[in-house]
Amino acid sequence: MNRGYAQVSQLSKEQDRYLVVVLVSEEHDDTPVFCREVLCDGAFSEWIRENECFVWGGNVADSEAHTGIAPSFFMLCGDS
Repeated sequence: MNRGYAQVSQLSKEQDRYLVVVLVSEEHDDTPVFCREVLCDGAFSEWIRENECFVWGGNVADSEAHTGIAPSFFMLCGDS
């Protein structure tokens, strides 16, 4: 299902489900590796399915990907 951030955010609140927001940038060198090794990881995918999470993704070059998003916290994936 393709929905805008505002729609999926509201839906996740109404259904009391996690919303995982993924912002990517084509300009960042690690984007392909992040997508391949984190987002496509079997354990991550299984957790998403088991917890019936909504996943919304956006490219930071698109204004919807950063306008109106007010995260309550940031979680870093992978090694720092």
